[in-house]
Amino acid sequence: EMIENKKFAEEIAEDFAQRMGGEGGYALFVGGLSVPLHNTWADYVNEYLAANYPKMHEVTDRIPCGEDSAAARTKTLELISTYDDIKGVCGFGSQGPLGAAEAVREKGLVDSFVVVGNIVPSEGAAYLADGSIDQGYLWDPSDSGYAAVYTAWHILEGGSVTEKGFEVPGIGAPDIVDGVLSYHKPLVITAENASELGF
Repeated sequence: EMIENKKFAEEIAEDFAQRMGGEGGYALFVGGLSVPLHNTWADYVNEYLAANYPKMHEVTDRIPCGEDSAAARTKTLELISTYDDIKGVCGFGSQGPLGAAEAVREKGLVDSFVVVGNIVPSEGAAYLADGSIDQGYLWDPSDSGYAAVYTAWHILEGGSVTEKGFEVPGIGAPDIVDGVLSYHKPLVITAENASELGF
């Protein structure tokens, strides 16, 4: 695993809170209410914000539109028209932030409404460039592939991934819990790097 889920979600929550000025309403998008990973991240975000930013609040139950940009656009427009105090959307699922950004553009709220979440850099680049998406988060698939191949090679050469000192060059030593190797190498996607990431 290239991220540790709790850390990943809390880092996103902190950035989201900072960009919202630590107060106001927000909504969470997930790919589906039965998608375990998205809902785990959403739970961690809510827990972190409740503990650290009491002036922030979720305006409605999480919304399952994170993998459908058209639905995310429609839901964001509905949220903006329904909740006077909503100031941002955090989207888990690569299409949610794109749809939210379309709504923000339509409403002329680029400078006053925060959109963060999972995006594919090439899909989010134009939105990052005009500020309708504030920041994206993922992990680099090339790091994941390299770590997996290096680990397999190391084992085939007679090594052990649980031995002291095992690490993947350029990535580091993993935390190992229940046989899962975790490196926590989140990728922060910005207007400056989105077009250079290669995917």
